[in-house]
Amino acid sequence: VLPEADVLCAVVTADGPVDQSGKGYTLTSSKKPTVTEYKDTYGLSFNGKSFYNVNGFDKAYTSLEKSLTFEIVCRIVDTSTYQCVCSSLQGGGFGIDINAGKISMKVVVGGTFVSASTKLSAGLYHITGVWDGTSVKLYVNGSLAAATDKTGKMQLPENNGSRYLCIGGDSGPGGKSEYLFKGEIYSVRVYSSVLTDEEIAQVYTDHMI
Repeated sequence: VLPEADVLCAVVTADGPVDQSGKGYTLTSSKKPTVTEYKDTYGLSFNGKSFYNVNGFDKAYTSLEKSLTFEIVCRIVDTSTYQCVCSSLQGGGFGIDINAGKISMKVVVGGTFVSASTKLSAGLYHITGVWDGTSVKLYVNGSLAAATDKTGKMQLPENNGSRYLCIGGDSGPGGKSEYLFKGEIYSVRVYSSVLTDEEIAQVYTDHMI
């Protein structure tokens, strides 16, 4: 039995994104991303100016300090400029970003941004990042693509209004998200547990569109 996405389970309906984790988060948008459809699955289309904030996510950080799995299904259209697919990286936290032809899973540990990165071209992907207290790992379409060793606890983001998760960008002071994404996002899941290689291969099969 696969672990549940117990921290966040954001999926997209015809009316927009909803969280199915039961945590009671509210998702608020700026310049509302449009709902798109691909293979009978709904997604959100981001134009580099729009985003969704997951409000109330500040309560989740302590459960993720030494273990988390971060799973996203997204379509990437540009890999050349810096942008965050889904992140909370304001002086701490974790996130998945893109720059100079690479995609990275990042976790802030002891004041250092620890990255696991791999080259990636435009396309539709299932991306999974893992932090287990000793390493950061990045999986692409169910397979391990990169890993970086680092022991410690994830550092919490700065307490300046940036302790939330941004879908389609990175959290910013006072809720003003930045480094906004161009592309499509179909689902975002966060687990407080570390999924194994076999479990990540299975969620790829289950959740990829």
